Amino acid sequence: MNIPGQKGFKVTDLMGNHYLFCHSYDAGIEVVPTHLTFVEDAYYGRTFLQELCELGSLEGALRDLYLYARSHAHHLHQKSDWDVLIQLTKMLETGELKVWLTRDILKEHAAALRSKDVPMASGAATSNTPAKPVIRRRQAEESTSERETSASVHESDMSAVDAASKAVQPANLAEAKVLLANRRKQIAATGYQPKYSDKELKQLAEHGDVGGERFQVRFMEMSYLIDRNTPDDPLSGKLGMVMKGESGEGAKYWSTSFDQLEDADSDPKLISEKLGLEYDSGTSYCLVIVDTQKAAPLTGVKSVSATFNNVSEFANTELPKQFSKDFTNRVMTPKFQEFYSEHYSAAVNSGDLPHQWSRDTDAFQNYLQTTDLPLEDQELLITRMEMHDRIGNNQDYLGTGLTKELNSESPNSCGVVETLNFERKTVNLKALHEAGAITIIKDLEIV
Repeated sequence: MNIPGQKGFKVTDLMGNHYLFCHSYDAGIEVVPTHLTFVEDAYYGRTFLQELCELGSLEGALRDLYLYARSHAHHLHQKSDWDVLIQLTKMLETGELKVWLTRDILKEHAAALRSKDVPMASGAATSNTPAKPVIRRRQAEESTSERETSASVHESDMSAVDAASKAVQPANLAEAKVLLANRRKQIAATGYQPKYSDKELKQLAEHGDVGGERFQVRFMEMSYLIDRNTPDDPLSGKLGMVMKGESGEGAKYWSTSFDQLEDADSDPKLISEKLGLEYDSGTSYCLVIVDTQKAAPLTGVKSVSATFNNVSEFANTELPKQFSKDFTNRVMTPKFQEFYSEHYSAAVNSGDLPHQWSRDTDAFQNYLQTTDLPLEDQELLITRMEMHDRIGNNQDYLGTGLTKELNSESPNSCGVVETLNFERKTVNLKALHEAGAITIIKDLEIV
């Protein structure tokens, strides 16, 4: 209950995250300036409250929170646990009750960043059976120790905290589809806004573990669901083109995590643009959500964040005859990437390359022969296109571990943190589906 002299209702989950519920910003302790806006969505607000409670202990914690929010409430004993939960959800939705992260978690993130060991976002899976969050029922007391915070906390530390508060980690594949459905309603009502800022995306690319998140997503054309050699066999396709490398043979593809892409729902245009891909309105797309806990034992997948260094090492290790270390040292730099992108675009504009997805090295060579580039540069550019074809780092590749945002209406220049994946065993989609390792959303539609 609300005790005189105390402001707000403070809870701590088992991940060590401290949250402050209160009626106004004047909470009496230091909090991160921006409150958590995602809880204002009815679905996310309800699931947030549910996750803060240990299963089977709703009645105590949520009723105490309700009494804080509505100190004048009568006949609370007549309300069911579900009624209490729904009414608290409505308070979050209307803004009557707001939630902040407290500064003590900010200090923890700052310390972790200084040791280069950023904690996983709340809700991220750390084992096959992640611990359930639980409320520690206690009112937030005004104390000097809670108000004290270091003035030297770096801006990047704030980005880590902001990103952690926005992370969305489904419990299973079914919940992932529910989250996307609710996100679609939100986009239809208020328009698309990227969840993470450029600053937060860069923080996650440098210090996070997007490739290690349990739920990953693969966006691809519907035609890839079926192998062209077995057109009558449903789900005979694979997550990517099969590549034979030094460590095995299997699908090679670029992807990102569910958390990185869920803010675009399953809108094929928004997804294409976030992934740095040109959207083709005449193509049918699908979204494959992968539960890596079930998929990895079958595929032997190897994933790396898509930085210049990581992709170079991947190429040197898996395809050493085609792409030597000397070659990658020369071309896998920001300067040469800009050089390749410039001439790729020029070849498309001249008509030598038929479209912006082309990897036709003969056509590219025809264009290069019309330039005054030295033969050595032409050969480097041709081999770079071969790398584009074999590995997938295209003309819009940034080398930072981030994609280029192609949505002109987005406030961001970066789309998502991306990963390069290589399955060292050849496994088709049917086998993954039967193992409960994937769910597929077909024939994606624009919101």
